[in-house]
Amino acid sequence: MAAPANKLSTARANRTAPPSALPRQRIWLIGLLTLILLLAVGLFFWRRSSQPSAATPAQPTTTPALTIHRPIGNVNACRTFPAFVATLGFSRTAFVSTDARPQKGATLIEQDAKGNIIRTYQHPSWSTAGYMGPPVVDKFGNIFLIPAPWINVLDNPTIKQNIIYKIDTKTGIMADYVHLPAAAEPSTENPYGLLGLSYDCDTQSLYATSVAGSTRNKEVGRIFQIDGATGKVLDQLDNIDAFGVMGFNGAKGKRLYFGMARTSDIRSILLDDNGHFVGESRVEFSLAGLGAHGDEKGQRLSVDTDKILSVRSLEFDFNLIAPTELRRTLFKYTYNANSDAWSLADSVPLQ
Repeated sequence: MAAPANKLSTARANRTAPPSALPRQRIWLIGLLTLILLLAVGLFFWRRSSQPSAATPAQPTTTPALTIHRPIGNVNACRTFPAFVATLGFSRTAFVSTDARPQKGATLIEQDAKGNIIRTYQHPSWSTAGYMGPPVVDKFGNIFLIPAPWINVLDNPTIKQNIIYKIDTKTGIMADYVHLPAAAEPSTENPYGLLGLSYDCDTQSLYATSVAGSTRNKEVGRIFQIDGATGKVLDQLDNIDAFGVMGFNGAKGKRLYFGMARTSDIRSILLDDNGHFVGESRVEFSLAGLGAHGDEKGQRLSVDTDKILSVRSLEFDFNLIAPTELRRTLFKYTYNANSDAWSLADSVPLQ
């Protein structure tokens, strides 16, 4: 009779066993499922809270190309008088010129009220690079220049045609500033390199046009954007032969204008807030059929405080022309903000 009693006791004990007596594997599985459930719920609420609401749109990860709206007009009004000029005893009416040919390099000139030259000065370093183009001054009074071969290349070797030079505002000493890369090696078909230079106060950028490496049948020129403080190339346009260059803040944003070296067109390209090139260039107007020659190129471009665009043209065919054969014209254009376009106002032949 003892055997049945033992079996009954064992069955009751199995039915009333406490939870702690459950197998360890089952407890571990329940805990794991609970942890997964909690992680899933937390992830759901975290992702929901991180989504932007309809009233607060997500912020862009990059700055839009055009966000700064600047007053219509020129971009180089910040030019400062070089500090070294005063230390030489010259008045603030003095200026640095490269037009005193046949003298090479740059010359500091002071004139009286009638335009007569009172005195001149040339630091020895200013003539070391041969003949030079028009000077460009930045907001600190530094002066930048580019080579401009005249009659021949004896004083302006082709290999040095893509160098920008800088006259330091404090010392007055000229030295190489940046050697710009050419797309191809120089050839006998083209004695030129840099043709145009300008400065933009808004971005403290230098813009330079170069035809270095181009030939009569091959257009490999470049337009550079250069950091005015470091000389670093920030951006460039390839396979384009351009001449004179300038920046302008128009009704629809900042644009860089440049005369073409192979045609009589004046083109422009949009610039972003940092002065980088945006999109494709467009034709603004053409000098074809105008001027003394009818096929002149836009050599120098500038805008005055009245928003009048001056274009000094020059006959240019990638060869050196004797000074007696030069024919130039000064064109004046007015700006229409509504159409963001220019209209010819006047043209004057130049000697």
